[in-house]
Amino acid sequence: MWESKFFDKFGKERIAYIFILIYKIQNYIKLAL
Repeated sequence: MWESKFFDKFGKERIAYIFILIYKIQNYIKLAL
């Protein structure tokens, strides 16, 4: 049970961080092109 709580705590923040990284990478690619 504690694993799901751990994932809820840090998983959402990690997913948001990954989305921000992807967004920044897409912007860099657009600038490069």
